[in-house]
Amino acid sequence: MLTQAAVAPGGDDVAGVATAAAHAEALWSMGVEVAETHRGRGLGAALTSALGAAILELGHVPVHSTGSVNVPSMRAALAAGFRQWWFDVYSTRRHAAADDVVTPHR
Repeated sequence: MLTQAAVAPGGDDVAGVATAAAHAEALWSMGVEVAETHRGRGLGAALTSALGAAILELGHVPVHSTGSVNVPSMRAALAAGFRQWWFDVYSTRRHAAADDVVTPHR
């Protein structure tokens, strides 16, 4: 599996890390983690930007996915120049009855 990474040192520890792996031939999924003591300084955006640029240079498309409740992660991606293009929709129900299906009106 092809992978890429960007690491930000934080003195004696690691302040943050961004990793990416080939999700499909052209799409590379990214993940970013910043240590709690280093958050709020733009490090997530910097890691996202650096890794995204490296993936683009390889001729692939970087994809930074996050849940809709992870506002700091979304802000970091937007600050790094990423654009929102997908929304996750999910259900807490195990089975949907046919009567629950909504047909869109055109």
